[in-house]
Amino acid sequence: MGKAVPVLIGFLASLLGIGGLADKVLGVIRKIRQRIENAIVKFWTFVKGKAGKLLNRLGVSKKKKDDEKCEKG
Repeated sequence: MGKAVPVLIGFLASLLGIGGLADKVLGVIRKIRQRIENAIVKFWTFVKGKAGKLLNRLGVSKKKKDDEKCEKG
């Protein structure tokens, strides 16, 4: 009896037209996840740009170190 329950649920779901419900839910979750990942990347790009500008103003810059190496060499 316990093994027949999933089969019965699957049969009833296909009769009601919600047989592909799991695929639809997964598709929605993937779209939401992609938007969240894009937002995180955009946020970190923004923070990286602002931090780089701040470090340049403070005089801590990778460019300056590279320039000093070129002058010494």
